[in-house]
Amino acid sequence: MGKRRLLLFTNSFPFGSEEAFLEEEIKEWGSRDDVLITILPLLNYEGTLRTIPENVTVDVNLGGKLKTNEKWVLFSFPMIFINPFFWKEFFAFPNIFFQFKKLRKVIAVSIFSTVISNYLKKNYLSELNDKNTILYSYWFYYGAYGGALLKRRGFSFRLFTRAHGSDIFQNRKDTAFYIPYRRFPVWKYFEKIIPVSRMGEKYLEENQKIPKKKMIVSYLGVNIPKYICEASSGKSLNIVSCSSIISLKRIHLIITSLAFYTKSHADIKISWFHIGDGPLMPKISKIASTQFSPVNVDYNFLGQLSNSEVLDFYNNNKIDCFVTTSESEGLPVTIMEALSFGIPVIATSVGGITEAVNDNVGVVLDKNFSHKDFAIGLNKMFEFKEHNRRKGINRWAKERFDAETNYEKFISILLVGADNREN
Repeated sequence: MGKRRLLLFTNSFPFGSEEAFLEEEIKEWGSRDDVLITILPLLNYEGTLRTIPENVTVDVNLGGKLKTNEKWVLFSFPMIFINPFFWKEFFAFPNIFFQFKKLRKVIAVSIFSTVISNYLKKNYLSELNDKNTILYSYWFYYGAYGGALLKRRGFSFRLFTRAHGSDIFQNRKDTAFYIPYRRFPVWKYFEKIIPVSRMGEKYLEENQKIPKKKMIVSYLGVNIPKYICEASSGKSLNIVSCSSIISLKRIHLIITSLAFYTKSHADIKISWFHIGDGPLMPKISKIASTQFSPVNVDYNFLGQLSNSEVLDFYNNNKIDCFVTTSESEGLPVTIMEALSFGIPVIATSVGGITEAVNDNVGVVLDKNFSHKDFAIGLNKMFEFKEHNRRKGINRWAKERFDAETNYEKFISILLVGADNREN
């Protein structure tokens, strides 16, 4: 048998800085000499091209067609009527026509999935008719649905999709409490749906009636460093957070909680670093200036950093804890990275976070935590300054989130197939 073909749908990877967690996975794919990979970025296909292995090529033409259809949506609108999934969604959820945000989403999904399926038929027909070809969507959304349309039409390729957070949970603001094509069994067209957390698997099973036998949990992974990040000395706390600055991440709660803590712990020197940028940056910057001016908090917005720059920051600084106060999550790679360096984590109990964080490696807060809860969590961070505690955190991360182990298992699922195989 010759080399197998893998068509990988992403949002933007390998362009720009998003989907940084794919960088390690693509290296593992690159170590295979029996697979040829084509990446098809759907939403952003311009800008800086990150390093990719020799057996990987990039097809930007599909992304260009999607952008054209988005721009001329009125001309593309009739596509929804030839998309059978649109009608399935309509009959399962007829009230959608009276809910503008949800209607807009299902129209976009119906147009994009139709364009994707048509493009693949025109440009990859021989691959679609080959049972050894794999279509792998990094998100359980546009690319996955385009593949499902083709499977419905009888093509013999094998279809897989990962599922993270925004493409799983229909109970979050950033999804407008709605994900199209989950009210009928679209799952039956997939060989496997692969959530990145057990909580995601549970939600898909209970909320969207996807059979457990159709899913395999496969954690993402990070390179486990040999270096353990040291803690600061004395009465000081160096705190790091890393996320987009959007409402879902609730960065303002970190600020107000730190300000509250400092008022009753004036003898403790607090330094806070935030990695990331986003549309709420001006607002968050103003809140920080207002809250921290009267109290003893140093803060620094480091902006958007590449993944290698984030790891360099952990390598070259003394960090006492990593903090996330998100309203909803999948299972963040940012937490895995912090744990891999032996850094304890304070995190809200949302999504799959409790699969990574417990009392041995940090503090789990209630989603609607109080400033007092946060203060108690910060005080516990002094217990984690001891080097052996940090070595234990590093071991925990290696056992669960080692990139080489996790991606090798994941690739075997796609290439070989596996029954009820989990990390």
